[in-house]
Amino acid sequence: MKRWMFITFMIYILVFMTIMSAVQNYAMATNYYKNKSDILFDKVKKIEQSSIALNREERIKYLIGEISSFSLKTGNLFILLNENNKVLFSVDFNEWNNKEIFKGYPEEDQENSISDKQALALNISSELYKQITISSEPSYFVHEIDDMKMLYSLFTFKTGEKLIFFSGTESLEDVIASSFKFRFYLFNGGLILSFICIHFICKRLNHSLVIVTKSAERMANMDFTPIHEIDGPKEITILSKALNFLAQKLGQTIDQLNNTNEKLEKELLKKAKLENLRKRFLSDVSHELKTPITIIQSYAEALIDEVGDTEYYKEGIYDEANKMSRMVNELLELSKVESDEILFDFERINIITFVEDILKRIEPIALQNNSHFIFNTCEEDFYIMGEQIRIDQVVKNLLINAINYGKDGSPIKVGIIQYYNEIVLSVANLCDPISHEELNNIWDRFYKIDTSRQRKKTGTGLGLSIVKSIVEKHHGKCITEYSEGWINFKISLPKASNK
Repeated sequence: MKRWMFITFMIYILVFMTIMSAVQNYAMATNYYKNKSDILFDKVKKIEQSSIALNREERIKYLIGEISSFSLKTGNLFILLNENNKVLFSVDFNEWNNKEIFKGYPEEDQENSISDKQALALNISSELYKQITISSEPSYFVHEIDDMKMLYSLFTFKTGEKLIFFSGTESLEDVIASSFKFRFYLFNGGLILSFICIHFICKRLNHSLVIVTKSAERMANMDFTPIHEIDGPKEITILSKALNFLAQKLGQTIDQLNNTNEKLEKELLKKAKLENLRKRFLSDVSHELKTPITIIQSYAEALIDEVGDTEYYKEGIYDEANKMSRMVNELLELSKVESDEILFDFERINIITFVEDILKRIEPIALQNNSHFIFNTCEEDFYIMGEQIRIDQVVKNLLINAINYGKDGSPIKVGIIQYYNEIVLSVANLCDPISHEELNNIWDRFYKIDTSRQRKKTGTGLGLSIVKSIVEKHHGKCITEYSEGWINFKISLPKASNK
């Protein structure tokens, strides 16, 4: 690009300087011819004014004398014609340079009328002579004879006589040649100077264009980093600002498209998640309700057939119906939590006083099952951010789970500690040995340990799954540990400030 710009500039300069040189030569010659003729005409007009009062004969002699004197001083040859284009006076060409002899032609001599032959002798062509004799206004002509240019200046007197000045143009050609030589050196000097200037201009312009081009390439590769301010020509600066504006707008548009795309992806994921939850809900319901429905069906058939203890069958149907109702309600609750349909109203909660209040309410249930709570914590208040109803649900589910699955007469240990920036709530109860596989699956929905270890009252297998979902919505974690007969359920939640 730099080489192309340099060559283009140089061609423009060469063409421009060549044209200017030709125009200057033409203008110089034209101006020279006109100025020289105007000087002659001005002088002749003055001579004419001085001869107005004279009679014809005296006026002719006066004109010849004054014009001859003037011609000697200026180095011009001339011919004086009367109104009929007859020669009144002429300069002998052949002896001009040697003796400067003037030769006159009497007006009465008809043979002295200028002819084509005489015109040729005077270096005047017939065609040019016709132009001279027809013209009535001061004018000049340039005519070339035998490779020599001659300037002919024609002046017509008011009385009808015509005066023709003719002179060589060698001096003009010398001036033009000298001027051409001077312009040649000036042209070469200007060309060298232009070469240097154009080199630096092209270098600077090329540097700016390279920056703009690289910026455009980056934009094509989705890199909308703005260009630093370019110290270059106005047009390049405007172009760089336009590219910066374009990059900014494209960047904003791409960001908006990306944000919209992310929202669409989230919506699609949400829809897919809801669809999976719906399928899972239907699968869970159909699977978990199969057993109680079968039991109810068999009890109902026994009642219809009036076989066995009818009261037992009635109570069994009632219990199984309650189980199904509780299971469906918990499934719906779990599905709502997992589907993000519920918006949590977070607030600061003093987890110490909050758990103490729940323990007081659940204590009678523990006593009915030969259990009691041991609450261990420090005197310091701990705060978390959460929704009270959901945190209440989490704590209750953990306590009820410990009551249902703990050994008879064993205590249930409840503790709250701070671990770095988290508050950890633990609920531990004695139980039979549990394998590592069971610990990993214990938070899954509908997972139940071996029925031989359970008490008479069992749950739906959804309580811990609900706990896990709620805790995760509060940006927390669920952990299960087993050690020396104790199973410990822990939940950790982010600590809130005490203010």
